[in-house]
Amino acid sequence: MDESARPSVTLIIPAHNEEACIEKKIRNALELDYPTDKLEIIVASDHSSDQTAARASVFGNRGVRVLDYRERAGKMGTLNKAVKEAKGEILVLTDANALFPSYTIKELVKHFADERVGLVSGAKIIRNLESDSSTGLGESGYWKYESFIKQGESLSGSCSGADGSVYAVRKALYPFPPDKRIIMDDFAVSLMVVKAGYECIYEPQARAFEESSSGMCREFRRKGRIFAGALSFLFLQPAALFSNLFVKLISHKILRWLTFLFQILLFGVSFLLSSHSMIRPIFGFQAVFYASALAGALLNHFSIRLLPFHIPYYFNMTTFAQGYGFWYYFKNGRRPQWEKLR
Repeated sequence: MDESARPSVTLIIPAHNEEACIEKKIRNALELDYPTDKLEIIVASDHSSDQTAARASVFGNRGVRVLDYRERAGKMGTLNKAVKEAKGEILVLTDANALFPSYTIKELVKHFADERVGLVSGAKIIRNLESDSSTGLGESGYWKYESFIKQGESLSGSCSGADGSVYAVRKALYPFPPDKRIIMDDFAVSLMVVKAGYECIYEPQARAFEESSSGMCREFRRKGRIFAGALSFLFLQPAALFSNLFVKLISHKILRWLTFLFQILLFGVSFLLSSHSMIRPIFGFQAVFYASALAGALLNHFSIRLLPFHIPYYFNMTTFAQGYGFWYYFKNGRRPQWEKLR
């Protein structure tokens, strides 16, 4: 694409207490391969109590705009305010801890030449932390599987949601989700863009690199809170569910979120019927599977990674995190605050 034909872009980095990584993120943004006269960078600080805004302001002489909001609004509320300040035709939304290869923005915006496309999601790539390689192994595998599903969905129309670490949306279509209690911006914006009649596609070459969570307990809580955020949006905006993504949302998202319930029901029923010869092998398989998961948890405690035990452990950690997410939503789901768990 001719450089002069590229659309103007605003990269928005919402942040709450991100002093540890905000400077690295901004330096990464300034090194992106995109015409400097068409790239605006905004850091939107959601009433940070640390030095996030101050450290970001150091880059003001390089064109970085810092919006230091003094009233806590949550991630969605902060994005809504920052989007109103953006000048670009295309908004690229990202997390403060996600680093882009130089080509990521170009890979995102090339799809907007098609007027049917309203949103483009990039791919999250997990890099393992040496301090907990077992967490990185499971999380990396999970995101590879997620990427595979999104590619298939995108080939058949729209994918069922963007990734908050890297996605782009036409500013004219940004839906300004009205309730600041919504914390899952990627899920909310994706569904509302598709609801408006535009496509949400997946571009695996538009990458964002993140480090894996520092420990299984943190990962468990993080996944539960992600689910609580999605649940909050569906309760607040149920009409967004009923679009041409309905079948994909049910199969890719909702049924997966309910896996822990299916596991409990299957185990309970097969236990009660285990005296029957046809049911006994089903119950036995589950018993071995959950015993392997428990062994994986014990080995993980001693930083030992054995795939036959680690995979059942990580799978169960992921599915039962949704149960935690239900509890978290009904306890905290109506509060707009967002916190990082890494």
